[in-house]
Amino acid sequence: MTEFLKHLSDLSKEHLELAEKDLEFLSVIDEKLATPRSIVTIAAEGGTGKTFIALEWAFKALDYFAPNSKDGTTPLFSSLHFFDLDGNQSALNFRKQVQNIKGNERISYYDKTIIKRETKKRIRELERELREAKDSYDEIDLDEIERKKELLSVLKKWNYQSQKSAFFELIAERNKDLDGALFIIDSLNSIVKDVKNDERCASFYDILDDLKAKGASSLILSHCTKSRDENGEPIIAGSHEIKDGSDFQYLLLKEPKPNGEIIRFNLLEKKARIFRGIEHLKIGLKLDMNKPAGARLEQCEPFGDLENPKGDEYATIAKAAYEVILKQPEQQLAKATLYSYTYEYLGRKIGRNKVETAIKNELSKADGLLCVTGTRKGAGIRAETLIGINPMCSKLLNENKAS
Repeated sequence: MTEFLKHLSDLSKEHLELAEKDLEFLSVIDEKLATPRSIVTIAAEGGTGKTFIALEWAFKALDYFAPNSKDGTTPLFSSLHFFDLDGNQSALNFRKQVQNIKGNERISYYDKTIIKRETKKRIRELERELREAKDSYDEIDLDEIERKKELLSVLKKWNYQSQKSAFFELIAERNKDLDGALFIIDSLNSIVKDVKNDERCASFYDILDDLKAKGASSLILSHCTKSRDENGEPIIAGSHEIKDGSDFQYLLLKEPKPNGEIIRFNLLEKKARIFRGIEHLKIGLKLDMNKPAGARLEQCEPFGDLENPKGDEYATIAKAAYEVILKQPEQQLAKATLYSYTYEYLGRKIGRNKVETAIKNELSKADGLLCVTGTRKGAGIRAETLIGINPMCSKLLNENKAS
C-alpha cells in the first residue's frame, strides 16, 4: 500500500488499547460473501451486529486459502482495511477484536476520530515544511516534496471533505497495489451523507468499481429504514444506485429472541450478479459468544419467519378502516376523512400518524382491503382522493363469512 494509507492506519492502530472486561461475538460467513474483486453491500437495522459479523468474517477470510492451478493454494485476501467511520474503538474492545487488529500486520484500521485529531497537527507541520522548502535556497529534493504534497492532499481530504468519497477516489487514482485487498467501509451513510441521493451514491460506487479494477474487494455496510415490509423484514434504505452498483447485496436479520450464549442470524441475498444455481441464498449464521475473536461464527440452519408486530397492528387498522367505509352509504370516503373516522373508531388508542401510515400501506397493496375509487372536487383547491373497498377483497370476505 502507498505510504499515506499506511500512515493513516498507524495513527489509529498505535492508539488501540486492550480491555480486560469485554464480551465476545462472531466469526465467519460462507466464502461466497465477498469473492475477490467484488463489491458487496450488507444492510441491517442499527444494533443488529453487521459490523461485528463483517469483521469476524474478515478475520477468517484472511486465513482462508483457496485452491489454484499454480502453487496449490492462494489467500482469499492478502490484506484488510477497516474504515471505522460510524463506530469507535470502545466497541472493538467490547467485542475483544482489538488484539486481532493491533497484532496483525495485514490489517489496517482507520478511526475517524483519532485520525481527524492527529492529522490536524500533521497538516500544519506539512504546510510549514512545504513553505520552508519553497523559500529555501538549499537544493530541493523534488521526490520528497511530491511525497509531502500527496500526503497533505490525502489528510486534507480525510479531515475536511464533506463527502469522504473524495478520500477513496484519491486511493483509486494513486494506489497501484490493491490486488487482494479487502476494504470494509462502515458505513455508507458516513461516506455519502445522503443515501437517497442518486448522484452521490452512483459516484461512490463508480469509485468502488475503480478499486475493483485494481484488484480490491469492498464490503460496504449500510442501514435500513424503521419500516418493515409485509414479510416483517426491514426495508433497505437508500437509492437504487446502491443495489445497481453492488455485485452482491444482502439483508442481515437477527433472531428476535436469542437463546443464551448463542445468537442466530439470517443473511438474505437481495442481489447476485453471479448466478449460483438458485434464485437467492439464505444463509443461517450461528454466533457462539464463548469463543474467541475470529472463531465465533458458524453456518447453521436459518431461523424461522420473523415476528411482525407492526404488520399485525397495521392489519388491525386496515380492518377498522374497512369497517368504517362499510358503514357509509356510498361505501367510500375522502382519504383525510377516513383517517379521522378510523382514528375515532379505534378509540384514539392508536396514534393518528400510525393510522395514516397503515392506511397508505394498505392502499399500496394489490390485494389490500382498500383501494382508490376516484377523486372529488372539494371546497379547497386540490381534489380529494376517495377511498373505497377493494371489490375483490369484499368478495373474498363475504365468501369467508358464508363458509
